[in-house]
Amino acid sequence: MKRINIFDKEHVNLFCYPGDGIEFLHSVLFSLGYTYKGLFSQKAKKDGLFVIEELFKLDLIYVFHWGKNHDEMKNNTYTIKETLKYIDSIWFGGADYPDFYGMVMFGHKKWYLKELEKLGMTDTTDWKEFVKHKIGNLEQWIEENRPK
Repeated sequence: MKRINIFDKEHVNLFCYPGDGIEFLHSVLFSLGYTYKGLFSQKAKKDGLFVIEELFKLDLIYVFHWGKNHDEMKNNTYTIKETLKYIDSIWFGGADYPDFYGMVMFGHKKWYLKELEKLGMTDTTDWKEFVKHKIGNLEQWIEENRPK
């Protein structure tokens, strides 16, 4: 099985400012190249969970809405493993595009947005051109700029 490299050029939208590539579970899947027809597959779920875990490990994202359980969960702190277990439990087999709106929602961490803004990123900046001309190696840039 081929492992996803989230830093491949075709997945650059996962890192898109202000968060279009990661806001909903379907956003993550679209950023991986899935189409509406493939969102409900087990492979999509497996790939999505893997990518979400990678983004958490890089300290790039957080859950800002927990879906139907938001009120009970919003003031608690969860490990990456606990968060992934929760997402896995609510991501039911056959979930399709509209179903994802009732599940978790993600945002990029403030440190990440702040560093991008320092380079001149705005809501109207072309993300792919920005990465190409202002950041270059995104993986290296994240490693150099993320909180230690």
